[in-house]
Amino acid sequence: MKKSMKKKGLAVGLAATLAVSTMMPGLSFAAEKGIGEKTYEQLERFNLKLGDVKTSQLTKGEEKAFAENQLVVKYTSPITSSEHRKAGGKLLKRFSTLGYDVIEVQGKRELQEVAQAYAALPNVTSISRSAYVKRLGAVDPKTSDMYHLKNLNVAKAQALAGKNKVKVAVIDTGVDASHPELKNQIIANKNAMDPVKKGLADAHGTHVAGIIAAEKNNGIGGYGIAPNADIISIDVFNRAMTVTDYTIAEGILEAIRQKADVINMSLGSYASSPLLKEAVKKAVDSGIVVVAAAGNDGADILNYPASYEGVISVGATNAENQLAYFSTYGPSVDVVAPGDKVYSSVFDAGKGSSFVNMSGTSMASPVVAGAAALLLSKHPDLTPYQVNYILTKTAKDLGAKGYDTKYGHGLIDLEKMLSFDPKKIPADPAVKEADLLSKAKDLGSVEAATEASGKLVKLNQEDLYKVELNKDEYLDVTLEGTSKYDLKFELQFFKEGAKTPESVLEVNDAAQGSTEGTLFKAPENGTLVVKVKDSYGNYNEAGQSTYKLSLGKSLALPEDTNTYETPVMIESLPFESGLVNYYTDESSLVEETEMAEDMMPGDSDYFRFTIPGNEEDGMKMVKIDLSDVPGIDPTIILHTIENMDGEEYQYEMDSVMDNGFGKGETLSFSAYPGQEFVVEVTNKSYYFDPIMILLGGGMEMDLNRSFSSQKPYELSLDIQDVTADEDGIPDAIGMSPEDFLFEGDFAGFEEAKEKLRSKSLASSFKIASEEEAEVDEYSQMIMDAAIPFAENEANTGYLQTMGDEDWYAFTPEQSGLFDVKMDTTNGYAPTGMDIMKYDKESQGFMPVYSNATFTLTSIGVNDQFSVGLQAGETYYFVAIDQNYRAKFDPYRFTVKPLIKNVADQFETNDAFEDAVKVTTKAITGNYASVGDIDMYYFKPGKESVYNVRVTPGAIPAKYKNVPTIHKSDVDPILAVIEDTNGNGKLDLEEQANMTLVDSTLYNEEERVSFRSKKNAGYFFLTADYVGTNSPVIPYVFKIDEITQKDEDSGSVVKNNIPSKPIALKRPAKDRYYAYGYINMTSNKPDTDYYKLSLSKNSKLTLSLELPNDLDGKVTVYNAKGQSVATADYYGKGDAESLPLNLKKGTYYIKVEDVLGGASSQPYKLILK
Repeated sequence: MKKSMKKKGLAVGLAATLAVSTMMPGLSFAAEKGIGEKTYEQLERFNLKLGDVKTSQLTKGEEKAFAENQLVVKYTSPITSSEHRKAGGKLLKRFSTLGYDVIEVQGKRELQEVAQAYAALPNVTSISRSAYVKRLGAVDPKTSDMYHLKNLNVAKAQALAGKNKVKVAVIDTGVDASHPELKNQIIANKNAMDPVKKGLADAHGTHVAGIIAAEKNNGIGGYGIAPNADIISIDVFNRAMTVTDYTIAEGILEAIRQKADVINMSLGSYASSPLLKEAVKKAVDSGIVVVAAAGNDGADILNYPASYEGVISVGATNAENQLAYFSTYGPSVDVVAPGDKVYSSVFDAGKGSSFVNMSGTSMASPVVAGAAALLLSKHPDLTPYQVNYILTKTAKDLGAKGYDTKYGHGLIDLEKMLSFDPKKIPADPAVKEADLLSKAKDLGSVEAATEASGKLVKLNQEDLYKVELNKDEYLDVTLEGTSKYDLKFELQFFKEGAKTPESVLEVNDAAQGSTEGTLFKAPENGTLVVKVKDSYGNYNEAGQSTYKLSLGKSLALPEDTNTYETPVMIESLPFESGLVNYYTDESSLVEETEMAEDMMPGDSDYFRFTIPGNEEDGMKMVKIDLSDVPGIDPTIILHTIENMDGEEYQYEMDSVMDNGFGKGETLSFSAYPGQEFVVEVTNKSYYFDPIMILLGGGMEMDLNRSFSSQKPYELSLDIQDVTADEDGIPDAIGMSPEDFLFEGDFAGFEEAKEKLRSKSLASSFKIASEEEAEVDEYSQMIMDAAIPFAENEANTGYLQTMGDEDWYAFTPEQSGLFDVKMDTTNGYAPTGMDIMKYDKESQGFMPVYSNATFTLTSIGVNDQFSVGLQAGETYYFVAIDQNYRAKFDPYRFTVKPLIKNVADQFETNDAFEDAVKVTTKAITGNYASVGDIDMYYFKPGKESVYNVRVTPGAIPAKYKNVPTIHKSDVDPILAVIEDTNGNGKLDLEEQANMTLVDSTLYNEEERVSFRSKKNAGYFFLTADYVGTNSPVIPYVFKIDEITQKDEDSGSVVKNNIPSKPIALKRPAKDRYYAYGYINMTSNKPDTDYYKLSLSKNSKLTLSLELPNDLDGKVTVYNAKGQSVATADYYGKGDAESLPLNLKKGTYYIKVEDVLGGASSQPYKLILK
């Protein structure tokens, strides 16, 4: 082989091979061009030879595999029009992002001749014939919009499924029983809230049902995961916003009565319900596979029913198979599935049956429910345990190897799932009640502390242990697991000689990686069985889920000598109590007849001390640390002591109960020497039911648990001097809450605390008038006090008093994404961080970001986060405790650049005075700075009508590695404010001249139109609805003047026959198209009529491509004005598609907007 013979490779094969190779065996071949091979050898690779078969020689009866005169040419650099012309081709379509041109052979030139000419071009790498793909049934036109079908290889998986019918109950809002995708799938339509009625059609349930079982090959929309499944619609909402647990429970019972095989529940609550839990258990025990959405919290939070035992809990992924930013994660999640922007059927209250993209674990759950239906169609006798096992066993790893708390067991894999041999499923390790005693491992007398250990390597594994107890003996039980797994245990007590348990107690209070515990008292002689299992049935076949069970027997509770009347007197600080204190339930020491009506179970211990030193020594800071005890949810309450008229009063100053069961607590405060305090340590805890509170109810307490423990706790107090404040702001403001307390002014103390909690000092300012100062006195004081710092510079400080805020000023030299990290080593503790900007319009500091996190019971902080910041803009980083307490431990934070120059070219245009002047030319911007608001100004100088749009784009490739939060979808808002006098300023009286629109969802275009005045100007404001994500997704801002003339003006339509129809363009045989506008009219909505003349019987597909603000409808009439076909299936901006089988003759095509709207953007009508 000679060196001079080398030439770049030329691959010639069949276009769209992957799409058709399963239907056309042998057509998937494609090869690289060998060195020195001649062109005619390449022609043979797609069945062409020089001087051989011509396309015209195909017989009439043959089915054509290829277009007669078209080629698909792949290039490394675009082919010029001159090169196309010389090669003998005419460009039909260019796919520039893929590097392909589709060409049509011109004149009388032969196909192989033209292919030879293109092959000789140096920038051509492959040539293919344009392949016909035959229709198998009526094509579902929207499958390409359903990425989840591709990501999960659904079409291939369905070929592996069985023929058995499977019933899937959709417990949700009502399903649109008339929807063309679902009308043949629904076999029962129930209303759990109002049983005499059918379910009320609604959007959410219709979308969910479509994901599961939308009809396939009906020529409309796409298709479901399990299109052969039957849907049982059970409406539990009745179009209400919320629903009770008993209604959902009734829905589950209805599914059981309907003999459902699978239940999907794309709903949830933070509050667990015993009723709902029992209903789920009954369904699982009835052999129904129960699937539920994990939640949309973007955090590790439990949602129910997804977190109940036996339920397959589903998190959501996006098109890139990454965890969706909104998806709940944690040990309750079993598997993940596509849930971000999933296209499916919907019920639109205005339109009726339609289609839309929706996001949420609500969309991921039905994907898994559909997967379960596919599996049961092949193996109808599988139990819920077996279905769960196959799903988790065959799931595709996306995160850390094996099970992890982000993706659970991974992304469901339908092909592997359906290829799995059920004979390989291990037997369900769950133990029947009758076998508990016989199968439990006997641990003996456990007179001394006893330990047992094990590994959970199987789904639903239950490890059993038993201990003999005499009446009134106590058994202390604790269970420790590993960090990724959330374990629990169950105590079942059998009376001596009994075969069924007298009592059952589940202990499942602590989060994953924490220790569970309780103290059990034997009511009489008998056997206690301890059942150890994973809270969610998780397991690890490699043995990584290990546990240690510890048991200790005792005859009595520890003596309780610490009471309100006899507190521990702390003589000096620092102080450590040692492990000598116990929680002994005070109510258990009192005879039931003597118990006060309001006596709460639990124990309170008291520790009294005085702040040492002299008043002139200055304020001191004290830190109270309370150690953890398994099974105990402790609270620290700090009381201050005041003597009045010889009487001593205790006043509650602060309390903390943040961390939950099995965790300790910490409380810091500042005080002056000589002040006396009492620390109350208590486990008299209340359990708040969020639903009851929302409905105006009270508190709920679990009285079945133990409020005592045989394990001691330790209380420690540390003390240090209060250092000088970093920025001096509290001193400038005036008295701190601690100052009021020192003077005995409790009312002043409460008022000062309330001001701090409302943050009224820093964020509540009136709109300024032109006469007022540019910066008010208080704001100027903060600006002057704020400590300037540079990037990569560590900032260290303390929060010395209640409500202390330390202000730091940072002005980036370049715009970019910046990483903010709190030090968690060397004694530093993370703290709250608010980022503020000074707003000249309101003369106040406006918060643009906070690292605070919220749960139902506590507030936390992120110790590392990233934000987008603008060059030249001063940002104020405010260190503050999230509960407005003093903090004993110092903080340290650093701001480092991640990626620079992310802001658009028009920044900073965040204020009216900085608005960028624009014309009708499109410009590109972004919201990459935190709290970014972009302002534009347009002065048309004439009376007209304009349309303004903001269109989100795609993430630039250079940002593919930025933190996920900055790749979040944007939800633009858009406002138009009229500058009536056209002076380029927003005067006070013009502030009301605003129209604000926020009618679309994430990553959707926002539009608004306005009628201009000759001398007026117009401000446009756009921002991301969320405002804190600093997204790098660009947007296009465009103003369009609506000047289009009606294409068929003067045409008179009678009986659907226009007098002057619009002509269709015909670029090729059997191809027609037209661009048109739905114009603004003063009376009847605009409609356009096109004429289609067919010289022979034709099979065509009509497509109506639409701008985002039109909901198009297309109707085809014959020469007599009779409707022969119509399409109005899809919503705004969603193209209509209509297969046509028309006889020779004349037809008229009517295009209109369903709601009579208009648009400044054209639609495109295509027939081919």
